[in-house]
Amino acid sequence: MASFRTIMKKIPYLLLLQLTFTFTGCEHPRHKKSFDDMRVQYYAPAAENREEMSTEVFHYWRDIEPEDYLFAAPSDERIAEWKDLCGGKSPEGDPLPPASLTGYKSINQYVTVQDFYSLWYYDSTNRYNDELALWRLEQYDTASHSPASERERFDILKARIQSLQDFEPQFQVDLNNHAGLLADFQEFVSRLFLKEVISHSDSLVVSALKNENDEWLNYHAAVDSAFRIIDGDPSGLDGSSWSMAISGIREDDALIREHSLSDYLFHLTGELDERDIVRHVAVSAQKVLREYYRFMGTFKPDVYSFRPSARRAILSEEMEAWKRWMDARDSVSGLLSGSRKAVYDNCTNNVRRMKLIMLKNRYEGYGVTSDDVWRLRIPYTAPDEELDGPSFDERWKAYLDSLE
Repeated sequence: MASFRTIMKKIPYLLLLQLTFTFTGCEHPRHKKSFDDMRVQYYAPAAENREEMSTEVFHYWRDIEPEDYLFAAPSDERIAEWKDLCGGKSPEGDPLPPASLTGYKSINQYVTVQDFYSLWYYDSTNRYNDELALWRLEQYDTASHSPASERERFDILKARIQSLQDFEPQFQVDLNNHAGLLADFQEFVSRLFLKEVISHSDSLVVSALKNENDEWLNYHAAVDSAFRIIDGDPSGLDGSSWSMAISGIREDDALIREHSLSDYLFHLTGELDERDIVRHVAVSAQKVLREYYRFMGTFKPDVYSFRPSARRAILSEEMEAWKRWMDARDSVSGLLSGSRKAVYDNCTNNVRRMKLIMLKNRYEGYGVTSDDVWRLRIPYTAPDEELDGPSFDERWKAYLDSLE
């Protein structure tokens, strides 16, 4: 019987409708209030012409004192450049139909989301300009923050991002874009963790960390490539929601990257209490590799899937990239000693545990899925003894048998 994945990817979740978003790209001179006081303004030439109503949408740039930035404050010249960049991404003065704001909590949220779509997707020039992204998030958050620690600083950043992402996509194209935004922000946060770890490390360790990051990036790209073959349809008819699944596993993998660095950073900054460290039963490198091979053994001929040999080959390539990343982490660990080494190695063990769970879940549960699939997946919070239990394919088969 075909897996849930091969069945569902043939069913479009929603009609793929393309909406055109337009908004003005400059500060409006008549508005001097904060974003918290902004209200949507409607203009209608006649009461009977409600369909012609439009909304005035604009950027409102606020002044931020250098000491109020979560991270380093940019120069005035850079800020002026970024304002022009955001303002020049779409025609100024175009009216926006009120329906386009459906699902958003404020004009501030809508404009900021559209800025990130423009900066990251429509023109990839600034895709990895993290300083620009940090400044745009500062403009979005109108509250003042004074973090007392590195941990609190990242907590504020992640809460800020979560608030921005908290809107309700209306159509399939919005759902796809939203899923991509979740993945890209998780990658963004992971890059910031690496930058902060590097800033607190000596030159010898920095060199090893940069090599480790290169191997991580190679592995992360290999996951994306593998998933597109494992989950993809050779005919190219993957369905309008398939990109949500691609973004979902990318986000999940980037979360693993964050866990490979976060505890170690907070230990470097003296903020990691012994009681805060999450420890699990040791997951050996060999145990993860054995699960890779078990996964490869589950591929069967399927009319909607690539040949089993192709799926095994691409997953094998991913496995080799994973091994190189783990080897690079071992090289970093070899330069550390004492509590630093202990915390870093514990991060590596937690990462191996998360990867083992991802493999046991057979890369299921991303994108459009069912409650049954979600229930049968192993969560990252599962007790350690569950790691030796049945994998998703075994659970799925048992579930289908129970229905007969």
